[in-house]
Amino acid sequence: MTNKFTLKDSPFHFLLNMFYKYVDRLGYDKAITFMGAVYPEWQDHWEDIMLAYDYEFNNLKRGVE
Repeated sequence: MTNKFTLKDSPFHFLLNMFYKYVDRLGYDKAITFMGAVYPEWQDHWEDIMLAYDYEFNNLKRGVE
């Protein structure tokens, strides 16, 4: 599956998808550090991305009700 979102067109969705990718590869804490170092736009969107990630992680952990 390809990432349809671009950093220019939809930075939130692009960064969220990249964050998921790097959490799988690096782990949660290292992914946060990596995203902040590589993507300057991270500073504008990190709180919303954390909310989205935590919401999905909690739903996947307990299952969809």
